[in-house]
Amino acid sequence: MLANIKIKTLIISVLSLLMLLVASIGAFGLYGTSLTRQAYKDVSLRDAKSETAFAQIRLLMETNRSQVLQAL
Repeated sequence: MLANIKIKTLIISVLSLLMLLVASIGAFGLYGTSLTRQAYKDVSLRDAKSETAFAQIRLLMETNRSQVLQAL
């Protein structure tokens, strides 16, 4: 089957197939990058929320300590 195809046609078809393969790999890479970016954003937001909660707890603990020391 491939013996009857001209060299020019064979080269063009192989290069077209390779270009399609490269484009699909690039598309998968972009998709993976967007998933990674979203996961990083979710994790960083959770970390920021927990840091805010820890800061509030620390402030309350320091306030309680100072009130106990003032009471003594």
